Amino acid sequence: MTGYRHDDLDPRVVTDDGIVTAEELWDNLTYLQRAIVPAADEAGVKLALHPDDPPQPVIQHIARILISADAMERATRLCPGANAGITMCQATFAMMGEKVIDCIHRFGKQNRINLVHFRDVCGNRDDFHETFHDNGMTDMAACIRADLECGYDGYIRVDPGDFIFGDNDGVVIVPKKETVRVLEQAEEWFQNEKKSRQAMAEGIDPFTVYNTYGRF
Repeated sequence: MTGYRHDDLDPRVVTDDGIVTAEELWDNLTYLQRAIVPAADEAGVKLALHPDDPPQPVIQHIARILISADAMERATRLCPGANAGITMCQATFAMMGEKVIDCIHRFGKQNRINLVHFRDVCGNRDDFHETFHDNGMTDMAACIRADLECGYDGYIRVDPGDFIFGDNDGVVIVPKKETVRVLEQAEEWFQNEKKSRQAMAEGIDPFTVYNTYGRF
């Protein structure tokens, strides 16, 4: 999630899922872990449980349980297994109010980090927005050092997922939420340019080509 404001939600709303308690979610997660962890160990598949983002205890009467380092550790212990681990989402741990570097060492030394989500934010769990690296509230270089100190050698997912294009004319940043629209428009322009070139190659005058396709 790239941004969140808790006050934007009406706390009186009850969704179609009704009221869901933390106890119910822990029961469900226990059932799930006991079912998939042994299978993952047998297949050699590493599981990487992501914390709740945002780490709010309740949103519109639906509890959220993976909202602290202690809760994440509890989740990994619901069913013993070598491959039962977590996603170390730095931004979410920061919004929990946890010390991110300490958490990396805590879970890294247990060999429970199976995926690193290299991401940062500004704000807290009630009001935050995603930032570029080094523009947020986390020491990103220190996080990498902590990963290495713990012997982490797995995958790292880098966010934000904004598209950054650069050439001699400069740099263009396409916000993640606009990616689909921009790519669709770019594809449309590309196709129109192909059609206009073909039309001009067939001898159609440039004025007509421009009026038809909007470009040469």
